[in-house]
Amino acid sequence: MAQKLAEEVEKNRKLWKCDMAGKWWAAEDCSDKSQAGVVYMFRIQLAEGLAGDALWLGTEEDRPFLDSYDHPLNIDILAEDAKLPAARRGAWCKRGTRKVVNVHQLYTSTVEGVKVEHQGRKDGYVGDEIPVAGQFQWLKDVSSSTDKQWLSVNDFNLEFVTGVYSPSSRRLTVAGTHKNAGSKNETGTGIYDMVLSEDGKTMTGLSTAYDPTWECHVSGETFADGKVVLKNSKGEEFIFDDVAEKRKKDREQREKFAKAQAALGNIRDQKARDLMKTYHADMVECVLKNLENEMNSCNEKLKEISSEQSTRLGKIMMACMEKYELVEERYKLLTNIKDKDGTHPLQLPAPPIAKDVPSQVRALLAVAAMKEKRFRDEISAIVRDVNKAANKEEKDFGMKELREKYNIDTTIEMAFPLDDLEENMRIISPEDMKPHACVGRFGCPKSFDRALAKVSAGKVLRDLNRATLLFEDPYALAVTFHVLNSKFKVTEIENKFNRKPYKQPPCLSLNLDVEGIGWISEVQLMLQDILEVKKEMHRLYEVLRAKSPLEIMKPLFKIKHGSDNFS
Repeated sequence: MAQKLAEEVEKNRKLWKCDMAGKWWAAEDCSDKSQAGVVYMFRIQLAEGLAGDALWLGTEEDRPFLDSYDHPLNIDILAEDAKLPAARRGAWCKRGTRKVVNVHQLYTSTVEGVKVEHQGRKDGYVGDEIPVAGQFQWLKDVSSSTDKQWLSVNDFNLEFVTGVYSPSSRRLTVAGTHKNAGSKNETGTGIYDMVLSEDGKTMTGLSTAYDPTWECHVSGETFADGKVVLKNSKGEEFIFDDVAEKRKKDREQREKFAKAQAALGNIRDQKARDLMKTYHADMVECVLKNLENEMNSCNEKLKEISSEQSTRLGKIMMACMEKYELVEERYKLLTNIKDKDGTHPLQLPAPPIAKDVPSQVRALLAVAAMKEKRFRDEISAIVRDVNKAANKEEKDFGMKELREKYNIDTTIEMAFPLDDLEENMRIISPEDMKPHACVGRFGCPKSFDRALAKVSAGKVLRDLNRATLLFEDPYALAVTFHVLNSKFKVTEIENKFNRKPYKQPPCLSLNLDVEGIGWISEVQLMLQDILEVKKEMHRLYEVLRAKSPLEIMKPLFKIKHGSDNFS
């Protein structure tokens, strides 16, 4: 009877799980001097049963895996090992000269350094231990590190662990079996011997590598509401977000994005365009025939259509922005970019020999022409690297390599891999007709008349070399900004995405010094639909601001004449 009752209690018992975040730190006098004083922050997720097995097996995004000796680990080995009790997994760890082979040896107290009376507990393993499995997510505390090397949970710095937990003694013993390759082999794998508090909200303990010296400390607290606020060694608060939850939300948001994208009306109203072309052609003919009343009538019709279309496009622009804002986790990284006022020389001055304004403008245009190739080469190289990092077929260059190549500010959160973008969050490049995360367009050389008019109006020629970079993913836009900001001296930043209500199509506008000599160029980072709206609005604006029909005699829309070459 008692046996049956015990079985019933066990059957109805709520499966154990643990979700905490905390710190790991090495003693100052530990034998491994390279670790002395180093601090890591971590999140540990463990569970009994299938939930723990799922954490231990990882996801497609977590792969590829390495074993404890940094050798590639075949996923089939994991699948086979998952059939064993959690405490008996990891037999592949036996390779090499190290003595520890798996967590089962911890459980049976056969590992040197792990004693039954370890950490002053005479009860040791008491016999009610349950098998558990899961993973650590690791983040190095930059403020405690002299080399400023940064590891991010968002780079998949994962260590997969299995072990046992005793509900009566609250002793938790786990050991790492493998890790993901994205951890740059820095986090390694280890053994962890910890005790949970009576309320299960905190834990303390020790950890060691597979050659036990037990000189490293562990402490943690319950991970609740999707985050834990920790303090680094400088006392600065660090919010440890739930990356898995963030990515789950991102997937849901991308589904909404796709639906909003499909529901979005056409930006270009072809019927209105055709009508404007007809009225414009009639207006030009009336001008040539000196039919003033008819000319003005056609002009009024053009303005009326332009006004209606401007209102329509304003609503579409808001719908486009609502679409982009649906991918909230990604869009947040874009709006986090702060403005930077230009406290720099407005532009390199023209040579002293150029005395009058027209001569100065001609001189600056000549300088821009000479610098155009360098400008194009530099910007093109960055776009190629961003697209390589976003290409799954590029095995040797991903987000990690992009960060390392451009020494991107380590405080920047890079929450999502670039190469997981669906095609609807990429742009078809007219160059190769393939989808890319970023597509660039260089501006045509500014004409002398346009440049002179700009200077005469009191403006500065900082856009004689200019480019527009297009994105459909706000996160890819934010990543590219941080690459540009690290590579070049960015002298001015205007984040117009933060300027609501929008009075004009928003973009991220940068002035940057490519060569480091004071010559200022312009790069605008835009979301694809917003550029299409901007182009349509610009044509309408020209009609609405025209004081006379004579100001809009040239074709309103581009006419395809065919190739300039013939024989």
